Amino acid sequence: MDRDGRIIWARDTDTRVVGIQELNGTVLFGSGNSKVSAMNAGLIGGAIAAASYLFYRFFFFGAVARARARLDSNRNRNRVLEYIRKNPGASMFEIARDLSINMGTVRYHLLILSMNHRIVPFRADEKYVRYFTNAGSYGPEDQLMISLMRREPLKKILAVLQERPGLSNLELSRALDAHESSTMRNIKALIEKGVVNRSLQPDGKITYSINSKFCAQAHSALKLLDK
Repeated sequence: MDRDGRIIWARDTDTRVVGIQELNGTVLFGSGNSKVSAMNAGLIGGAIAAASYLFYRFFFFGAVARARARLDSNRNRNRVLEYIRKNPGASMFEIARDLSINMGTVRYHLLILSMNHRIVPFRADEKYVRYFTNAGSYGPEDQLMISLMRREPLKKILAVLQERPGLSNLELSRALDAHESSTMRNIKALIEKGVVNRSLQPDGKITYSINSKFCAQAHSALKLLDK
């Protein structure tokens, strides 16, 4: 289902499908006419959301059941999983672009991998859902930091603040060669996530630094993304 609520695909199955699964705003469901369809979760409402919860573990028939049975035998699915392993925090768009795979195909493989707990989705903002392998390598703070640093302007701010904590917006903007308004907008996004602290100095100067809770994660994320 696209953002306008139009069905993207419906596929015949050999077996009657009963169940519902929601993934990142898209609900995949099976009905009595032996079709698997996709629909935007926002258009369906609370009844489907409740049904999705109740039937979550029953969506193992038809096309999805067959895909699960062949989980490791699909070349594209393995490529998607390997890409996420090498590029933690990748978005669906990045995966499709870099692997030259159709977006719908990537979406389908992400569903199968998520249902089988091979990957976990993480949403740091309203724009992208990002994916990580489900290997215990990345805690919630790591996922948040990596996801934020996938946005280049935020990464640059955090890199500067790691080296030079306590800078003002003007000083940060000069260090980044960026407009103050753009820098402030990005700083606010980091403050809202609790990653950056805002401090008022005795002389009235407002400065910014990385929250001590995230210092280790910022260091690790920068090393990871600068490889």
